[in-house]
Amino acid sequence: MHKLVRQGLITLIVGAGLITGVGINNAHADSWWGYSSGWYLWSDSGNYWKSGWQWVNNNWYYLNSYGTMQTGWQDINGSWYYFDGSGHMQTGWQWVNGKWYYFQGSGAMQTGWLQTNSWYYLNADGSLRTGWVLSYGKWYYMDNSGAMAYGWRYLDNSWYLLSQYTGVMQTGVSTDSNGHDYYFDNSGKMVDGNFQDAFAGQLTQWFNQINQLRQSQRTPVGSSDNRDNGNALPALRRTTEMDQWAQARANELASSNQGLSHSDNLYGAPSWAKTNAAGLFNSPNYNYGAIVNGPECLASWWGGTENPVDMWTAEQSYGGGHYLTEVSPYANVGGIGILMSSNGTFYAVFEIGYQQ
Repeated sequence: MHKLVRQGLITLIVGAGLITGVGINNAHADSWWGYSSGWYLWSDSGNYWKSGWQWVNNNWYYLNSYGTMQTGWQDINGSWYYFDGSGHMQTGWQWVNGKWYYFQGSGAMQTGWLQTNSWYYLNADGSLRTGWVLSYGKWYYMDNSGAMAYGWRYLDNSWYLLSQYTGVMQTGVSTDSNGHDYYFDNSGKMVDGNFQDAFAGQLTQWFNQINQLRQSQRTPVGSSDNRDNGNALPALRRTTEMDQWAQARANELASSNQGLSHSDNLYGAPSWAKTNAAGLFNSPNYNYGAIVNGPECLASWWGGTENPVDMWTAEQSYGGGHYLTEVSPYANVGGIGILMSSNGTFYAVFEIGYQQ
């Protein structure tokens, strides 16, 4: 067991009974004695049975108060240790009963976060965690080896993005290592469907911003342009129908992955606009062809934190563009939608209409 030398048999009188044991010398002039109750360490120089921690032949052992050498799991002064069948205290990574554990240099079992060559997480019982870990309100994912994962992970039929620096699961709008922005719901799943729910608060904020623009005193695009003469305009009323049309247009653009187009006779308007579905043809101020860029504002970008209303408004400086749709006097209702395409491009659409 210990590569020690057998001495022979001796008889000891302990209390009122006889105990027969096998004594084995070690390099420290102490003797290991094996009995039916276990192994014991006799101090040849002090003539007593040793107990507690003992350093013997470059290994730590622990002997209880009766002097019995300990093996397996042991709770010593509130910390857990593991000793192999020879009584050697274990350190580092150890495979015990089908699970991985890590023992510090002191032999104490590690729990919680551990950094060796990678970051790992050990459960309260010391076993290595794989899968999802919730720590201090943040979610992390540990791969099959137990190492903390970074970047993209496809799990349970959904994509997740884990910070390339900290491993934290991302929610909301986040940027991957290639600089592309994506949207993730509160469970960390990448949203690649209808953004109306995911972006509900943001869409409301953008629609309100458009109405603030309409009601504020504005700089005219040009002296002969009666579509924006600098006077305040009534606020648009947001309707479910216009929201649905805006979302349909966003879906159409995102599914093509080909960017924006103004190639048809209504300057890029969706097919329903040609049938007067938005009611703009009935607007008392409407003259065919006078609605610059059609009855919608279109925006596409990689950055999920960008503001499409600001992008549209900025076009005022070079002649109007989509800005004129934001401040069109022909409309009294509007809707807004957004979707992210499969290549990570965001498409935002603002639709305007007229309702009698």
